[in-house]
Amino acid sequence: MQTPDSSLSCRTEKDKSSPSPYLQVHSQGLVVYKTDQVVYSTCRMHVYKFPFDTQSCNLSFRSILLSDREIQLRSHSGSLMTRWSQQVMRTQYEWVLLNITVSKSTGALFNYPQETITYTITMKRRSVLYIVNFLLPVVFFLILDLASFLMSDTGGEKLGFKITILLAVTVMQLLLNDILPSSSNRIPLIAVFCIGVFSLMLLSLLESILVLFLIRKDQKREQDLKRTITQLHARCEELRTLLKKRLCFTLRMLLILQLLLLSGAVLCHENCTYQELLEHLGLTSNDKKDLLTLSPPVKNTSSALKVDLHFRPRAILGVREIEQTFISDTSIELSWENEHLKWNLSSFCNKDRITVPSELLWKPDLRILEMVEKDKTPPSPFLVLKSTGHVMMNQDQVIVSSCRMHVYKFPFDMQSCNLSIKSFVHSSSELVLENTASEDLMKDSIRSQMQNEYEWLFEDIKFENTSSNGMNEPQSVLVYMVTVRRRSALYVVNFILPILFFLFLDFASFLMSDTGGDKLGFKITILLAVTVLQLLLNDILPSSSNRIPLIAIFCLGVFWLMKLSLLETIVVMYLLEQDKKSQRNQQTEDTHVLKKNRCVSCLCEEHAEEQEHTEETQDHTLSPAGGASGEQRLLFELHHVCSVLAQAAGGNSEQDEGYWSSRVPRIHKVFLCVYSTCTCVFLGVIFYRWVN
Repeated sequence: MQTPDSSLSCRTEKDKSSPSPYLQVHSQGLVVYKTDQVVYSTCRMHVYKFPFDTQSCNLSFRSILLSDREIQLRSHSGSLMTRWSQQVMRTQYEWVLLNITVSKSTGALFNYPQETITYTITMKRRSVLYIVNFLLPVVFFLILDLASFLMSDTGGEKLGFKITILLAVTVMQLLLNDILPSSSNRIPLIAVFCIGVFSLMLLSLLESILVLFLIRKDQKREQDLKRTITQLHARCEELRTLLKKRLCFTLRMLLILQLLLLSGAVLCHENCTYQELLEHLGLTSNDKKDLLTLSPPVKNTSSALKVDLHFRPRAILGVREIEQTFISDTSIELSWENEHLKWNLSSFCNKDRITVPSELLWKPDLRILEMVEKDKTPPSPFLVLKSTGHVMMNQDQVIVSSCRMHVYKFPFDMQSCNLSIKSFVHSSSELVLENTASEDLMKDSIRSQMQNEYEWLFEDIKFENTSSNGMNEPQSVLVYMVTVRRRSALYVVNFILPILFFLFLDFASFLMSDTGGDKLGFKITILLAVTVLQLLLNDILPSSSNRIPLIAIFCLGVFWLMKLSLLETIVVMYLLEQDKKSQRNQQTEDTHVLKKNRCVSCLCEEHAEEQEHTEETQDHTLSPAGGASGEQRLLFELHHVCSVLAQAAGGNSEQDEGYWSSRVPRIHKVFLCVYSTCTCVFLGVIFYRWVN
């Protein structure tokens, strides 16, 4: 028994459940058909309020080829269907059913009206798991950042603690890319939440760096003041305390779960029967049915059959850069003339069209050259046959086709994918493909019917009639070139901005002191963070591009700039260490001189009283130059040596600043100027190439 040719629009996969083998027929002639299906369909997602979002998905049922005069669709009320669905609902997984509404509309296909019943299913996401596993950890990290203000500013522990939790939030933000689609017109609130927390923690880290810089500056001023007033032993003790090193940095990586996203009819009877018309056309005769399916329906074999083909993408489901494939939900409308099947309208109650099973008539053997996977949608079971002999066929397909990707300007790129349609075996002398619609009309029609664009936005479509050689004969080929543009907002927020923030942190590290290991550990940590981001980029970009993508050059350039900054820090620390070694050698020599000075001073003190006593008892008329004894001259020489040694020891008590220590500020200034200039020029060139 023939069943209505109702179909579900936007279905992406063929139903894999077993169909019902029976129909229920009532005494009044009512036929009831029940079947269970697992439906995979496209749905426009609005993730602005993720994970507290509510989604509405449409399931549209219509006849494949029959008009509203031939078949009418009816449905129960939306409230009744909602109650019935909630009663029989066994499992709701991540989503909770809220409401079902039913609407009825009329659309035109093949230039005649058709009824469509649309079921709008409204559902709400269960957000508890996302709150526990994502939002609360980010809030806890923010609380930890606030708690870090209780830590001391004098050591490097606070700085290492802050950079660690900042990297943890960065990892959470990167994992968010695996959950959120890139199809939202606005940046989702959860992404704004993450980047806001990241920015606040970044400001907190910059404040810690600035405070540490000011503290180190004050400490340096105090040390300079103490150096001028303390003695040699106090200065050695101070230098020993400054040589103590502090370094405590850890990198913590967190993982989060990846979740999956889920997303009849009554025949109308006319006064005139179809059986008479089918018998007139010979479609009930087995002999003639075989003849109608064997060859193209032309009376003169020297003339080519013209097939009018209209290709309309209804949804851009995705573009896989790594696999180099383009996925689209399309509608292909075919029309051709069957010269063997015509009738007079007046003889059959002015019936201008009938619907026949598709296996009764010949159909063009068309294929898409770029298709790499078999179509999973069910084929159209019926054809429309008009009184003029024109046959119309509509086929919905989910096409997975190969496409040459150009990711040089990722994520601000546009892709153009070709879909070439041709016959398997028929040459151009037997079958010719053509498109009678203009390109502007096709664009307007596609934009009006486009339901889902996800990460990619439809930009343009063009077609070209060409030919190719197949089986040593030319074949007619109709090539459609579809141009799409990527939504880049989510990539900017979750990838480009964090790298710029890390580069800004590297600039802020110039405020840190060079004497300890805090600055070196800080630079290594942010360099490792950029390396992690660069490794994650490998999972997105294909390896088939002829040119290195700009985003890879951007990451590599930032990496090398930060690496040069790290090398400059290492060189400066090496030069300061050389000064410290020379100062330690000088201190050792001064210590030996001081010991000798103490021995001589003791000798001078022992003979001081003896000299005074000798001077009192001597004759005042005796001149020192002329009558001084050898012992007195020895005492004079001894006093002279004591004064010289005292001056030497006193002069070395004030340690002069080392050669390289005095030149480190100048080295920093020169390198910072060169570093800033190179960074500005590099970023300017990269962003200019991205925009243009």
